[in-house]
Amino acid sequence: MMRESLLQDLSLWGCLWQSMAFIALGLVAGYLLRRRPSRAYQVLLFAMLAAVIVPLMSAVVKHYDLGVFTARATDSFGTLLEGPEAIPLAGTDDLAGIAVPAAVSPADINSGPAEITSTRFSISWRTVAVYGWIIATLALLARLIVTFMYGAYIVRNAQRPGREQVQRAVDDVTLNLGLSCGLQVRGSRRIRSPIVWCWSRPPILLVPNSCRDPRIDWAGVVAHELAHSKRRDHITGLMAELMVCLLPWNPLMWLSKKCLVRLGEQACDDWVVATGQPSEDYAESLLRFRPQRQMAFLPAVVHSKKGLAGRIDRILKDSCGNPRVGVGWVLAMTIVAICLTMGVAFAQTRSSGLRIATEHRDKPITIGLTTTAETGTVDTHLQEVTEALQAAVKEGDIRRVEQLISEGGNVNAKYADGWTPLHWALSCQDEQLAELLIVNGADGNVGDNSGLTGLHWAVMMNQTKLGKLLITRGTDVGKSDNDGWTPLHHAANDGLTDMATLLLEQGADVAAVNKHGETPLDVAAMGDGAAVAELLVARGVEVTTLHAAALLGDLKKVNRFISEGTDIDSRNSSNGTPLHAAASGGHLDVVRLLLANGADINATTKDNTTPLNSAALAGHDKIAKMLIEAGAEIEGNINRRWTPLQDAARAGHKNVAELLVVHGADISTKNRFGITPLRLAAGIGHQEVVELLISKGVDVNVADKFGWTPLHWAAKEGHMTIAEMLIAEGADLNPKKYDGGTPIHSAALEGRRHTLELLIAKGANPNLKDNQGRTALWYAQNRDHTEIVELLKKHGTKDGTAAALKESKPVKSIHEAAADGDIEQVKSLISQGADVNAKEKDFRGFTPMYYAVQNGHKEVIEILLANGADINAGDKFGYIPLYPAIWSNDRDTVRFMIENGADVNLVAEDDYPPLYYAVMNNDLESVELLLAKGARFDVKTIDGSTVFYHAAWMGNREIVKFFASKGADISTFHLAACMGDSDRVKSSIEQGTDLNEKDEHGWTALHWAASMEQEEVAKFLLARGADVDAKTKEDETPLHHAAQSGARALVELLIDRGAEVKARSKDGRTPLHRAAAKGDNDVIELLIDNGADINEKNNQGAASLWFACAAGKRDTAAFLIAKGANVHAKTKSGWTVLHRAASNGHSDVVSLLINKGADIAAKNNSGQTPLHRAASLGRLRVVELLIARGADVNTQANKGQTALSLAKERSHTKVVELLRKNGAKEQ
Repeated sequence: MMRESLLQDLSLWGCLWQSMAFIALGLVAGYLLRRRPSRAYQVLLFAMLAAVIVPLMSAVVKHYDLGVFTARATDSFGTLLEGPEAIPLAGTDDLAGIAVPAAVSPADINSGPAEITSTRFSISWRTVAVYGWIIATLALLARLIVTFMYGAYIVRNAQRPGREQVQRAVDDVTLNLGLSCGLQVRGSRRIRSPIVWCWSRPPILLVPNSCRDPRIDWAGVVAHELAHSKRRDHITGLMAELMVCLLPWNPLMWLSKKCLVRLGEQACDDWVVATGQPSEDYAESLLRFRPQRQMAFLPAVVHSKKGLAGRIDRILKDSCGNPRVGVGWVLAMTIVAICLTMGVAFAQTRSSGLRIATEHRDKPITIGLTTTAETGTVDTHLQEVTEALQAAVKEGDIRRVEQLISEGGNVNAKYADGWTPLHWALSCQDEQLAELLIVNGADGNVGDNSGLTGLHWAVMMNQTKLGKLLITRGTDVGKSDNDGWTPLHHAANDGLTDMATLLLEQGADVAAVNKHGETPLDVAAMGDGAAVAELLVARGVEVTTLHAAALLGDLKKVNRFISEGTDIDSRNSSNGTPLHAAASGGHLDVVRLLLANGADINATTKDNTTPLNSAALAGHDKIAKMLIEAGAEIEGNINRRWTPLQDAARAGHKNVAELLVVHGADISTKNRFGITPLRLAAGIGHQEVVELLISKGVDVNVADKFGWTPLHWAAKEGHMTIAEMLIAEGADLNPKKYDGGTPIHSAALEGRRHTLELLIAKGANPNLKDNQGRTALWYAQNRDHTEIVELLKKHGTKDGTAAALKESKPVKSIHEAAADGDIEQVKSLISQGADVNAKEKDFRGFTPMYYAVQNGHKEVIEILLANGADINAGDKFGYIPLYPAIWSNDRDTVRFMIENGADVNLVAEDDYPPLYYAVMNNDLESVELLLAKGARFDVKTIDGSTVFYHAAWMGNREIVKFFASKGADISTFHLAACMGDSDRVKSSIEQGTDLNEKDEHGWTALHWAASMEQEEVAKFLLARGADVDAKTKEDETPLHHAAQSGARALVELLIDRGAEVKARSKDGRTPLHRAAAKGDNDVIELLIDNGADINEKNNQGAASLWFACAAGKRDTAAFLIAKGANVHAKTKSGWTVLHRAASNGHSDVVSLLINKGADIAAKNNSGQTPLHRAASLGRLRVVELLIARGADVNTQANKGQTALSLAKERSHTKVVELLRKNGAKEQ
């Protein structure tokens, strides 16, 4: 018997319905799982795989006749084949396509096919379809290969952007996400949004212009891209692209790929939030990038503008879920996918087999089924009960929880995010539910993914009763979280005296230190812990720091610390100073003493909080007044999270707010998200502050960057009196925020009945729809707010659902047509009356002109201008179309825009001017064009520096020379020194410029010359009397800069002129530390020969050998050891240089240090050895080396971790295998 080819057994109809069915199932399941994008992503990927595999498997099953069902021949067919002339065929399929005449003799059949001739030539539709399919697949595969090659080309030609903070963000996030190695930071002008390339030596590609943008939260952006790498999105994305190539005719396959990209972005957003990045900062950063359309295997931070709106909304609404998928889930989905795939593929009939004996032909096929064992049934039941218990806890259904506990539900079962039901109840402050769980065995010692136990949560939620109950049931009061904080640390930080008293009575350790070495008393000085600090001191805790003394108002001890030489501006782990502590504690005399001794009145913490902020937040008006009169900045820089007035407003301190306003505080001041003091007071409910601000004439309709007005927030939070005050002052009743929602939408969503009644009574329109076509009624119905639904229906609100979106629309909007470069559609829409200046109804508000420029469609730009488009129309943040032209380095478009009236001095909100970005691109031609039209290079940008300064900082000599030719201010004396322009330096000095004049960073001309290795300029400046030990704002001298640049001649020159070789910066670094990090042995030797202490430590306890080892400078490390560097020295955290080298993966340095006697078993303050550090970071070669040199693989750290447990926790498979091979024991 001759079988047909496998391709002929591929049924096109079967392929169509099978692929459609699986993808549709995947899309539906993905939608249902949309709150967990990581799981929805996996389900959809499985569905796409099944859509490809099932039709192919079905063809194989059919080809080899493997179907599970048996086909029986019909009577007529059986009669035809009876008798001696019967043709020995296996089944009906073999006769497919052969036409048998109605009257056919056996002889005709026996004559065989050789006697049958075709009368005409024809090509079947099936053949055309198959070959068309093959051609489309090959074309898409070719496109895929070209895209991959182009990506590789971009990576090979990418340059280092030169921004260390981005690389630091990469390194930090790598550690947080538990990846074995980070990404290299590279820049490329061929991209518009950061992209991660995960194929061999993975880099993250950045837009060069963005690298200097201070508003971008690089930790969040990098976390997003590293999450793509962690999730292996490049592999699954490539699989998705290949599946589209294999089924190019299936529209659902293309839709699935698009949804997969969107879910991948959301899943990575979940990882960003899960790593602790601030949601608002991350959302703001996303708005700074332009969409980058790429193949699915080249994940970009911002893939499409349409998807970005939903992502921003999701992030800001705290809708991000658990990013982890879970091994159990993966296994379950794999089993389901395999079962479905095999079931559908084998659910076919096989031929009846006419050669089979008659007696066997009609016997039924019996399929054996295995029943579940009794114990398995019980286990499954208990698991179902436990899952129901977890769901009931989330819903707060106490009766249901009690019932499920009685049925055997596990009260200590963890959710996917590491929380137990007790964590959930405590975080929701549901005291009754938490008590029920504790009484029924909830373990208060179980930690979540952050190490926070039930007692930690009880403390943070200030639930004293529950805290006492947990302690009586055996919860450890001294257990610390992952950051080393005990419950007492948290109580001290939040100023919870009752909780602190309870913990102390139960034996809490007052001397316990966190990972920064801080005790509860130290932590109290960082927050609102003055009362707890007093309690701790009353219990006998000794005040050992200036911060604690300042917080407690102990004037004598503060005086003593100062007289003993304690740094008046010493910093704690939050970067706070003693003045912050005194201001927060409300101690006027201490504040006066600190100021008299030179305390920095405008010192900032890590979140840019000043002492005036601390006083304002705590409500100490007298201290605030003293600070203001002493020169405290009232507004501060743009990077400050809150101004003092905003702090007073959000804390509700009217007296402080009034004081600040009297002294000139801007009542309309905004932070980087556009949030004003009124917006804060209205949202939180501080009526007196709202009254004060309104009495001072504040604009009640000012919205933040996302469109929220004070009335939105008052309505959302149900502050009816404040809403009434705002309306009385003329507040717009129907303002729309970024998603189109009005105050009525906000009130309906949160169920604020009285506020809603007020809004409607005052004339707000209840029938307005948001951008999704939804009215307030839809939100009330969706949240089951029955009273609100009745109220809205009573006032005639119409049902607003997604059906409202079905209004007739053109195929494309004018914005879409402009973005696509669709000239004919643009012309058609304009002829139909489309507004060429319409702003898109989203959170950005781009015009058609902006999209045309952004995508480089010059003809569309010309058409729009010819029809009245405003070339200077900006989006909601003030970005005019000239910006994207410069960002993309499109000189022709830049020229065209400028020649047609683009305003070169329009600056977007909180951003740099267009000229700045032209300078960053090193685009002299565009710079010349911009200056010819009046662009200013000598005005200050948002960071306080001029564009001229930035050009010099970037080393753009040609542009600097051009600026100089256009009359650069002579105050650019420093820049002349930087560029080595001796004549200009001499001229400036002759015209009276102060040799030691400092720029905004505290740098003198000598600093610039030393940093840029301008020896001749440095000689001239020193000869004229320049201060050889002048200090920057970071207390760095010119010798620091010269040592860092590796300029031996300059170092020698400065030392000869009396430079202090032991000078220390604010962080305690000396010139020798800088030289060691640089790895310049000549400079190191010169410094040592002139008195530099080779073992001098910085503020963290690191000496020069530490910096050389950290940077992987083996030769320098050997040189320093030969000169007497101590290989056993420890930092304040107990780290040795061997710890540092092992952590950074410098195996050659590790080998050197061991050879020089470094202690391989040394432990840091956490009890970790170098092997622990190398294993936890996946440093395979270092782990091999340490084991070979005798490191104990089973040594435990303070919390019981071994090198193996740390490697397993971070999923370093190869390290785990190596450790097990060498005797590491499982815990």
